[in-house]
Amino acid sequence: MKIKTKEIDGERYICINDLEKLFEITSKSFISILSQISLSYYSQNEFARACNLDAGYISKLLSGKRERPVPDTLRQIAKASKGITTYKELMQVCGYLDGINE
Repeated sequence: MKIKTKEIDGERYICINDLEKLFEITSKSFISILSQISLSYYSQNEFARACNLDAGYISKLLSGKRERPVPDTLRQIAKASKGITTYKELMQVCGYLDGINE
């Protein structure tokens, strides 16, 4: 995907439509990884306990009803991922590090 930027007074800005697409793609990647981890557990509740997070919160993340998690939450998810992902990968797909903007 090519992202359009515009320079204004020496600063570069991402066009809003492209930024929304970028977050949509990032969100789908995160949800895909989270789903894969969740399915490696007996239940979503067991996964939530392993992450030390509320099961309702995990459900909302999986359904895309919650914004991207904060880095501490990503660290908890990575620790419970059974090797499926890493903290760094989660930070990348959620836009905290580059591939997108390191």
